[in-house]
Amino acid sequence: MAYTHPWDATAPPDTQLAKLGAQDFRDLKVDIPQRLFLSGPIGSRPTPEAVFVGMTYLATDTNKLYTWSGTAWVDITAVIQGMIPTPPSPSSTADAVRVYKDANQSIPSAAWTAIIFNSERYDNNNLFTVGAPTKLICRTAGKHLITGHVTWPANATGQREVGIRLNGTGSSPLGQIAQTLFPTASGTYATGITASTIYNLAVLDYVELIVFQGSGSPLDVYSSTGAGAGNFSPEFMMQRLGT
Repeated sequence: MAYTHPWDATAPPDTQLAKLGAQDFRDLKVDIPQRLFLSGPIGSRPTPEAVFVGMTYLATDTNKLYTWSGTAWVDITAVIQGMIPTPPSPSSTADAVRVYKDANQSIPSAAWTAIIFNSERYDNNNLFTVGAPTKLICRTAGKHLITGHVTWPANATGQREVGIRLNGTGSSPLGQIAQTLFPTASGTYATGITASTIYNLAVLDYVELIVFQGSGSPLDVYSSTGAGAGNFSPEFMMQRLGT
């Protein structure tokens, strides 16, 4: 509980404290200090007894907070403000991009191949450029959620794989930070595969969506957008989560 008393603007501050004392608070002096709160203009601050150490006064005309040391009022405004954390800037987690390809892409057998994207759904910090159509580029260091999805046509021969490659070279699978493998593909139905990870990226790191198929002949990665069937293949996205 807190001990309070309505402020009487016609009475001097010392009178206000006397009224508190008249309410048997003198018997609770040990408990009063951190529970007693007064407010008013800075010029109306009372001069309490030493026993009121710890009481608080809010100067309503200067918006400053003071505590009674027993001999003087101490400004604790900065201390209180320092205890309130500064919220993160809204832009600190804003980097986001999602790209897609609006046509099928032929993928050779037994060779890791990067998907070449040609369109954006959104991109708020130049994370994708037409000069590097396989890459999503980190512009702000931190942890990123990275996800890609592709759909393969029905074909029962060999495996199907999708990976996310970091700063990769050529068609090598080295540098993968996520991979999803279907050891046996379906001969009746299309095979959809998603790869996803959270990874800490440095500025100018880049990621690519790479695929592999072992059918023995070229197979297309199916474009759902080009066929007017939806927005799921091939799609590649990256969202900065924070530091």
